Amino acid sequence: MMTGAQLAAARETLGRTVREMAYDLAVTEDEIRAWEAAGGDLIPLRQARDVKLFLADNEWMEAAGVPECPWNTAWEKQPMPDRLSDQVEHIRRRDAHAETCGTCLAFRRRMEEMWPSLADPPPPPPAPPSRLAAAWKRLIGRGKS
Repeated sequence: MMTGAQLAAARETLGRTVREMAYDLAVTEDEIRAWEAAGGDLIPLRQARDVKLFLADNEWMEAAGVPECPWNTAWEKQPMPDRLSDQVEHIRRRDAHAETCGTCLAFRRRMEEMWPSLADPPPPPPAPPSRLAAAWKRLIGRGKS
């Protein structure tokens, strides 16, 4: 649970404007302003969880000892383009930068040290139809013996 006053404090800690926080939480700027103005009233659970994740990520970055990349910080403040092809290009620019930036590479190495399983995630479990097909093959295979 999080109150509007806690949201305002979190936004200040994160260094986000009302507009940026609204974008991050997928709500309108008016909703952010209303929640913060309400003070002691609770904000919706999904947005409260997201803000807590942003704060935890911020703490982790500080604890990891890896400085923020100024290029990436500026990139994050750019609005996401409207057209899908422009969005893809926007994200490709970030990915290309991350492959050559010493700060971004240091961040990736630190993340892999702290959470090696995130660098190589396990494959997802098979979808239910795949499991059904596998069970059917096993059943048919038993009849052949």
